[in-house]
Amino acid sequence: GAKMAFASRQPSGQAIRLADLALGGPVVAKLVQVGNLERPVLSGDGNTVAFWENKMGYVVSSRGGVPEAICTNCGLPTFVSFDGSEVLFESADASEQLLRCARGTMQGPIARITGADSLMQDAGRLSPDRRWLVFCGSRRGSSKKQILLAPLGSDGLVSLADVISLSDGSDDREPAWSPDGARVYFLSGRDGFTCVWARGIDHMTGLPRGATFPVAHFHFAGQVIRGPTPYSGTIGLSVARNFLVLTIAETTGNVWLKTTPTR
Repeated sequence: GAKMAFASRQPSGQAIRLADLALGGPVVAKLVQVGNLERPVLSGDGNTVAFWENKMGYVVSSRGGVPEAICTNCGLPTFVSFDGSEVLFESADASEQLLRCARGTMQGPIARITGADSLMQDAGRLSPDRRWLVFCGSRRGSSKKQILLAPLGSDGLVSLADVISLSDGSDDREPAWSPDGARVYFLSGRDGFTCVWARGIDHMTGLPRGATFPVAHFHFAGQVIRGPTPYSGTIGLSVARNFLVLTIAETTGNVWLKTTPTR
């Protein structure tokens, strides 16, 4: 929770900026500037940033330097391990699986769910103890999105019977673990607005603890949870020990009156 990476639009393109929240700032420094980057994701130790541009995945040191390409023809990054050695990417093709890149080498899908060829995966993140993968799952041809949990084995194979449903809504997206692995936060439109919800998790069994509960409501026409693009990942939901980070869009309006002088 001491550093925050985010993207900002500049006249010459997009820039990744780094804010040092521990200094009471934020104190913002420009880290990378490219033409059309997407979704910067910061490692837990604050030393590595992953990002995406034109179907290429990159990592760069938060201290600066030249970005290193670590995957080609891949989708956007969704997770970086604490030490920056492992990155999860969404796929860039019809397979709709989450891809694992470790030490700069692409190693294929992190969880092959057997018996579920039509189950699409996105927005995946590993639990702090690296035993579980939480992701947003949906069936091909269906608009329903759920938060799902899958156990991780050494061979990457997961039976559909072992996949645990954490949410029962039809529009649940972008799950994020709490630092202690005791709950999962996510975005949901279940009450007619996009809000932040959460559910407790038993980190040993992966089973839900208690019911889903609201964390932060945004039931305002002028202040809504929305990123700069239709892709929900640009909302950037992240969880620290005592706060959440996400993008809020503010809209204001004015009524103008033009008078015509009379003679």
